[in-house]
Amino acid sequence: MEAIQIRFIQPFSQSKNIGLEYNQCISELPDDCYICLRDQDTLPLRSDFGNQVYKVIEANPGYQIIGCMTNRLRALYQLVNGKFSDNPDIDYHIDIANQQWFNNGTLVTEVPQVAGMCMIFHKSIWNKIRFDENSIFFDKSFCDKARRLGMKIGVAKGVYMFHMYRWGQIDPFSYKGHLI
Repeated sequence: MEAIQIRFIQPFSQSKNIGLEYNQCISELPDDCYICLRDQDTLPLRSDFGNQVYKVIEANPGYQIIGCMTNRLRALYQLVNGKFSDNPDIDYHIDIANQQWFNNGTLVTEVPQVAGMCMIFHKSIWNKIRFDENSIFFDKSFCDKARRLGMKIGVAKGVYMFHMYRWGQIDPFSYKGHLI
């Protein structure tokens, strides 16, 4: 088996046209690679994060798009125990990251979509569906297009990443100022 090549990227768009920036960055990557696309406000909490991603890809060839577990997000199925966390203690979250990997390893469960805060996919998937430009729903649309093509989307239950997700906003579920 040929080694899996992964490119870890965190594109940034001053114009807030996230889809355009993602498409531009991905277009520059080799065609035979996997991509781990992350938001600027995410933090892997295990020193072996790259190996975790590698093992998840290797163990789950039936999934075309994979996300991870996190602490703050609207999609409750990507939150540990379905609970949104305001806990700022990084040691607390490191413990969760370790527990998630120990308890779940490379397990991926199917979901309707994953949040753009962390998306893992092969470049061939992007070649088929691309991100929508000028849309704050670039991640939802990407997953919707993938599902319509019969692709499987899942969450890696063992991979946990800290996500600031609208930290400090009164209503983090509704705040969109950073996107528009």
